[in-house]
Amino acid sequence: MAKTGSTSIQATLAVVENRPEFHYLHSGEANVGRAFATAFMAQPNSFRPNRKLGLSDEVMQRGKKKILEDFSRQLDGPQDLVVASSEMLGNFDPESLCALYEWLNQRVDAIRLIGYVREPAGFIESMFQQSLKNGNSDFKLSKRYPAYRQRFEKLENAFGRQRVEYRMFAPATFPSRCVVRDFLGAIGLDLPETSIVRINESLSREAVGLLYAYRQHHPEFAAGQHAVRRNRQLIQSLATLTGDKLRIHPRLLRDVIESQTADLNWISERLGQPLTPVYPAAGSSVIQAERDLLTYSDATIEWLNRLTGGKLIQVSGRPYPYDSAKLAGALDAYLDQHEDTKLPEEPPVVKEETETRRKVHINTLIDSVRDSCPGVALDHAEYRDLVRAALVRLVETIDKHPSGMELTGLDEFENLKWCKKEGGRGRNARIQIKRAGRNVKPTSQS
Repeated sequence: MAKTGSTSIQATLAVVENRPEFHYLHSGEANVGRAFATAFMAQPNSFRPNRKLGLSDEVMQRGKKKILEDFSRQLDGPQDLVVASSEMLGNFDPESLCALYEWLNQRVDAIRLIGYVREPAGFIESMFQQSLKNGNSDFKLSKRYPAYRQRFEKLENAFGRQRVEYRMFAPATFPSRCVVRDFLGAIGLDLPETSIVRINESLSREAVGLLYAYRQHHPEFAAGQHAVRRNRQLIQSLATLTGDKLRIHPRLLRDVIESQTADLNWISERLGQPLTPVYPAAGSSVIQAERDLLTYSDATIEWLNRLTGGKLIQVSGRPYPYDSAKLAGALDAYLDQHEDTKLPEEPPVVKEETETRRKVHINTLIDSVRDSCPGVALDHAEYRDLVRAALVRLVETIDKHPSGMELTGLDEFENLKWCKKEGGRGRNARIQIKRAGRNVKPTSQS
C-alpha cells in the first residue's frame, strides 16, 4: 500500500544492474503501476495517472502494445527472480487484476505478492498530504482512511489468498530502520549499503498549509505534460520550506478510525497481530481544524515573499490566517516565471450568440463574500460552511416548488426567479436575477 516506503524500494531496485538471479520489471518508470494500468485496464484513460497526462485513446493503445512486448521480452530473460513494485495495485478494479494475473501466470512459474500494511493514523496523515499533491482540496479525513479489506481482498481474489503475504510497516523493527532492507531480506536479495536509495517525500506542516491554500483555488491541475510539470515544480518548491512534521490532532483521527472496527479486525487477522493506531501526541502545533492549515507564521510568509519575488503584502504580528487567493496568486506568478511551467496563452474567445456558462470555484465565491463583509469575524472554513448551507437550502427550496417561484425582499435586487426543467431536480434549475433597473440573463445553474 502507499506511504510505506515504496518509492525508496522502487528507486533502489530500478538501478540495480541485471544479475543472473535478479531482474527488476519496468517500462520506463520505476513504479510499474501506470504501465500495468495501461496494459490491463479495459479503460486505461480512467486511471488517474494516465488521465492527468491527457493521452489520446490511440496513444494509449500504442502504449499498451509496446508495454506488453517490453514486459514479455524482460520475462523471457534468464533470471530466476523478477520483481515489480507499485503501491497502485490496490486502486485497480477486480477485472484488471484478474487480467494481470492471467497474463503473468502464463509466463512465470510462481507469483508472490508482498504487501506492507501501515497503521491507520499515520496513513491518514500521510495520505492527506499526498492527496493535496495530487490535486485534491478538501479536509475530509474519512476519505483518507486506508480501507484495508477493500484494498487487499480483491488482490486475494485475483491472485489467490495463498499468494498474498502481509508485512507490518514498522520501521523500528526493520534492519537499520530501513524498509528497503526489510524488503530485500524478504525476497532474498543482497545489496551493498551504497546501493540503497532512501527518499523522503514529506512536506513540512507549513508547506502543506501553503499547498492547501493553493488547492482552494486550483483543486485539480489540468491534464497534459505541461500541467504535470507545473504541479511537480510547485511541490518541489514547497519542499524547500523546512519546518515541523504535519501532525493531525488525535481527536480528528479517532473520529475516523474508531468506526472501522470490522475492517481493522480483518487486516489484523491477515497480519497475525493487532494493527493498533499510533496517534500523535496532542500539542499546540497539531492540526485541530481546517482553519489551522490556513494560519501561517511571519517566517512562512517571508519565505513565500522571497520565493515569489515579493508578490505578497507583508503582515506583521502573531500567526494569522492569510487570504488564500493571495497565496494562490503569488504561487501562480512564481510558476509563470519558469518557461516550462508558465501557463499557456488561452486562444482568442469567439463570442457566440448563445449564452455561455462560467465555472466559478466555491472558494472564489467565499473570498468575494468575505471581502464584501469585513466586519464579520468568520474564518475561511466558517464562510465556506455558511455559503454551502445557503446553496443547499436554495436547492431544497427549488425542489419543493415544481412550477418555479419568485423570492422577494432582496434589497438592491427586484427579485430572484427560478424554474426547473421538466422532471429535473434543483441542480437543473435555471436561476434569473433581476437587479433594479436592468435584467441579468441566467448564466448559472444551482
